[in-house]
Amino acid sequence: MKKLEIKNMESIDYDIFNFPENIDNFNMLITMSIGFSGESEADNFGVRVCSTKWLMENIHTPEYMKFTIIVKNFFLDEFIDSINEILKKCLDTNENLTMKRLSHYFQWEFENYVELNS
Repeated sequence: MKKLEIKNMESIDYDIFNFPENIDNFNMLITMSIGFSGESEADNFGVRVCSTKWLMENIHTPEYMKFTIIVKNFFLDEFIDSINEILKKCLDTNENLTMKRLSHYFQWEFENYVELNS
């Protein structure tokens, strides 16, 4: 069976590869390109990552937070390990089903995509 992998990862909010250890109040969107090992193709998925401190200071009423990971502090290695565990859970022999499963955790670029007939 093929293996899923993160091909690329970035955030417009912070440099996630040089994230300062002393920042404990943040909310950022991370976009990941996820595809199968040995293949160049990948689909884009987004996830919001916010700190518990940011939640305490900014959320004062009930809020639905789909596609969100809550952490006390952001450590890239821990984040990647968590994502890789999700990738393992979502893997299926059917590639479309694999991507659909990932869309339960992350905002998929093709979510709700409908092909138009010409």
